[in-house]
Amino acid sequence: MKKSLLTVSLLVALAMSLNACGGGSNSKWTAKDKENAINNCKFGRKTADPAKVEVLCSCYLNKVMTLSPDPVKQGDIPMAEVTKLNADCAKEAGL
Repeated sequence: MKKSLLTVSLLVALAMSLNACGGGSNSKWTAKDKENAINNCKFGRKTADPAKVEVLCSCYLNKVMTLSPDPVKQGDIPMAEVTKLNADCAKEAGL
């Protein structure tokens, strides 16, 4: 339960950060948006295997970009969907 709460908290922070960084009228993910998403995903996972974290964060980014082609609106993805895709990516990464 504690791990799930931490994961959800990190995902909410990621959503808020991307929303703040996306700004303006951007309709597509920029290189900076993607970099911010990956960096935010990695935050708090410093003790995990870096290769697995890379797989997790790449998976997460790809799924979020599919669900929200506009990074400014990715905060509109329902939390249940965010939680599920995070769990799917963690499984894929072996975490």
